[in-house]
Amino acid sequence: MGDANVVETVDIAAPLALVWWAVSHPENYGRWSPENRSAIRVGGRSGPWQVGDEFIGSNHAWVSWSTRCRVAIAQPEQVFAFDVTHTSLPISRWQYSLSVPTPGVVRVTESWFDHRVGVVGLVTRRFGLPVGRGHDAAVRNRATMRDTLQAMKSDLEARAAA
Repeated sequence: MGDANVVETVDIAAPLALVWWAVSHPENYGRWSPENRSAIRVGGRSGPWQVGDEFIGSNHAWVSWSTRCRVAIAQPEQVFAFDVTHTSLPISRWQYSLSVPTPGVVRVTESWFDHRVGVVGLVTRRFGLPVGRGHDAAVRNRATMRDTLQAMKSDLEARAAA
């Protein structure tokens, strides 16, 4: 896989296990994201998310839309990533990478990889226009990623302090 199209990072003063729980359970994302409303696991499985697990992500910006997502990487307390499709067309990969730069602080790096390439990419990029992506999804994603990470930081630091 090539370089990410957008990368944003935040340091969170919280235990690594708590931050891992936050990023490795997509049903949490709606608490922090300005766009994501919910993630519903497909197939009735429960417990820790594993590679191959799927969920339906419901989102809202200008309009509402849903995507099908599949966990691509689940390395405990290190990396959690999922691939997004819409009507079976590849859209993107979202990835959360964790590191501990100093004791008690977890660095969360959120990355977005655009999978809308070639002729199929021309078609799928047009899907992004009505949902507020504009002509450059990276610009919109950078803003929402910053908001998401700041909300996650506030929430997890409050939980850690409680």
